[in-house]
Amino acid sequence: MKHAVDFKECLKDSPKFRASLEDAENDIEALEVRLDRLVKQCTAMIDGGKMFSSSSGAFVLGVRDLANYFSDDILVSDNTKVSASLNRFAQAMSE
Repeated sequence: MKHAVDFKECLKDSPKFRASLEDAENDIEALEVRLDRLVKQCTAMIDGGKMFSSSSGAFVLGVRDLANYFSDDILVSDNTKVSASLNRFAQAMSE
């Protein structure tokens, strides 16, 4: 709040009081606009975080599924290395 309303002027209901009251109302409206904008940004940030968390979890599941695919592959000579590497990567991503 930038402006303080003088109590003596309030009792007189003077033009100075009316002007300071209008200034205070304008400041409150400006504050309300900024707070509304901040709430919208916070909501968008929370929604983005939820989406990121969900996508990240799905990605980790996909990597683990791929690791499982390579664990049984007899055509790949280093299948245990591929599978182990993918599992380590999935573990690191889920931390």
